[in-house]
Amino acid sequence: MIFIIQRLYARFRHHAPLKMFVNSLLFLSVVFILHTMFFKSLENVSWEESLWQTWQTFTTVGYGNRPAETLGGRWTTIFFGTVGIAFLGVIISQAFDLKEDRRERRRLGMIENTQNDCIVIINYPGESALLGIVREIKHLDKKAAFCVVDEKIEQLPPVLSAFDHIHFVKGNLLKEETYKKAGVHKSKAVIVFPSEPGVPRSDGLTQTIVDQASKFAREDTSIVYIQVDQENDWLFENSPGTAVLESFEVLAVVQEINDKFSSVLVEKLLLNTTGANPKTVIPKSIVGWTWAEFNLIAVQTGLKIGVQINPFGLIKKGETFSCPDYDTVIENGDLLSLIAYNGFNWDKFEKKMLENK
Repeated sequence: MIFIIQRLYARFRHHAPLKMFVNSLLFLSVVFILHTMFFKSLENVSWEESLWQTWQTFTTVGYGNRPAETLGGRWTTIFFGTVGIAFLGVIISQAFDLKEDRRERRRLGMIENTQNDCIVIINYPGESALLGIVREIKHLDKKAAFCVVDEKIEQLPPVLSAFDHIHFVKGNLLKEETYKKAGVHKSKAVIVFPSEPGVPRSDGLTQTIVDQASKFAREDTSIVYIQVDQENDWLFENSPGTAVLESFEVLAVVQEINDKFSSVLVEKLLLNTTGANPKTVIPKSIVGWTWAEFNLIAVQTGLKIGVQINPFGLIKKGETFSCPDYDTVIENGDLLSLIAYNGFNWDKFEKKMLENK
């Protein structure tokens, strides 16, 4: 037990409240052991009986079924018992202080993120934006956890810090320890917002953050970053991840002016909580089909088995085609983008398409 406490002491020696708690616990353990040894020797009882008497004394339970009978045993109980009772009270008080200190450190972003498969959000995007992200992702994955990393804000707003699944880490984004503390190495996804929304030069820092995050992220970790200016594409030429233009709202307004209701339709597609969503699938059995064949048979199969599906786009070698030529051939390595409701089973649907060809 003392060895374990010493290990804890060595690990948290720079954490003052924990250091005090470990010191008190270590001292109480020594006093407990000494009383047990002296009581056994002076009263000539078994180790079990001696431990039992020590516990009764320190916790003030005092059943009295085997009190000290010798003078030495009584003085031992008076001295070690008084010290032990006093320090037990101190430890209980420090335990409450430690719990409060942890809550405060968590609120100020000083505690390491221990959540697995969480979504790391770098640069706080604002309360409404963050709540929107959380709501949409939680609609698909009830167990989703989040970690917000920022070096400007002192703490998350109360409405956000109240959630157990939203962790906060405050740290310099140019330092390695910040990415480790945020748990990027065990994250499901990383979302990088611009440090200065609307300012094109912030794309430079975004690019640096994306590159740093990719060094710690797993191979299956998705990296998404918000790019302010499309003219800064050259900054991200060799960077991993997927760019989302910050000007999307402006583009939506322009599109709405040119084609009424189009922006509303796209918004519904992007919302997980409203209607169907785009889903990317890997074609296997239908490799070799043309885009026209796939469209026709997909609709026929959906009608036959009662599954609503609409082909949305084709992805070849990382390049997206929202309206491919009808004679475009689906090849190995291609991806298909479909519009379907949650719970759609592509593997099962693909087999049904082969039966209907």
